[in-house]
Amino acid sequence: MLGELVAACKTAVLSGMRSVKCRHAPSASGQYLPVWVIPYWAEVLEIRTTSRKAWVGAEEFIRMRKKVLKKTMNGENADAIMQEAYDMLSCLPWSGDVRGFNASELLYKLATYASREWLATMHEDQILDLLRRELLLKGTRTEIAQMAFFWSLHQAYTCHDTGEYEESHVFAWIQGIGTALVTGERDGLGTMVNIGGDHWVAIAIDFELSLVWYGDSFGQRPVEEVTSVLDWWTRRPCTYIVM
Repeated sequence: MLGELVAACKTAVLSGMRSVKCRHAPSASGQYLPVWVIPYWAEVLEIRTTSRKAWVGAEEFIRMRKKVLKKTMNGENADAIMQEAYDMLSCLPWSGDVRGFNASELLYKLATYASREWLATMHEDQILDLLRRELLLKGTRTEIAQMAFFWSLHQAYTCHDTGEYEESHVFAWIQGIGTALVTGERDGLGTMVNIGGDHWVAIAIDFELSLVWYGDSFGQRPVEEVTSVLDWWTRRPCTYIVM
């Protein structure tokens, strides 16, 4: 209903209407208010029910973590880390979009980093973006690919017997990365892979040595759905090192 009211306000403004009357509020029943108060307070309500809730939860999480860290590490170091987190929170607006990454996301979703909630694909892509920039500044030749890379690579693997991988423009960007590794323009590849829908593993490939570093926080061995795809794509059996 609120969305319909906001939409009606936009239509009313376009038709020349300049004010509204709040008949449901006795104290303001005799007053006319500018039309913009309706979309304004609708946005305030949205911020309070979504963005504010997320940021308040993040602040509470940092406060609780501060108590834990003080018991497990040097108190001054814990204070410095937590203060840096608080400073970041104080500089962030409650709403808007995240800027500076390949994909635009709602700003309040950054609060997930300061929580025990599962990270989503957008968070992993942001981490990979930051890593890519760091490596570029250091002048390395390592390619950092976003989460879509392995998903597309797996799609290519499922149809590799049909010749679609070589012929379809859909996989051209993956072929481009492969060509860069073969020619030496890139000497390695790093990315992350989702396993089973609820677990992330990091992958780093040294193409020249046919080595794959497999970072699994559970310490589990590489799963076949990953090794079979990478062995096919690199055109060689790789040695997997669990980290």
